[in-house]
Amino acid sequence: MSPRDHAAEVIGYLKDLDITTGTAFRASSVPADGEIPARAWDLDGLRQRYEFFIAFASQLRDAAAAGRVPPTDALIARTRVMDEWRAFPALDPDLPAELLPGGWPRADARELFIGCYDLLGPLAALRVRQIITRYSPELADRAAYHSSELKLSAAPDPWTSAD
Repeated sequence: MSPRDHAAEVIGYLKDLDITTGTAFRASSVPADGEIPARAWDLDGLRQRYEFFIAFASQLRDAAAAGRVPPTDALIARTRVMDEWRAFPALDPDLPAELLPGGWPRADARELFIGCYDLLGPLAALRVRQIITRYSPELADRAAYHSSELKLSAAPDPWTSAD
């Protein structure tokens, strides 16, 4: 079951499996009351997960923006926010807006994830550099991080950078 038309893709998979006959049902519209999506997916549970993530990520983003997250905590926090966010693609059916309940929190959660990911990146990379320095100082400056724009950035050293 999918909120998107994947007929061509499914037919390709069936051909790859040498399945030559089958029956498929596809609806071209859904009743406007939103009952069918809510029965097919646990939208209430998903909303609760998004709201929990939003509360956690809001606090984290605010603390990072205020400079209250040291590098030791930034590495752990960035790893946690990434781990929490990675669960959503498996849980969220990515329904079109017209099939979602009002005030759906996906966009807010995504913006908070991006904010945390980008704010914590430099500090988390600095912590990685600190750890590597203990064992192989000549490799420490190679530690880098990715931003949400998929750019690889060197880990800045806030102890030596000029403002």
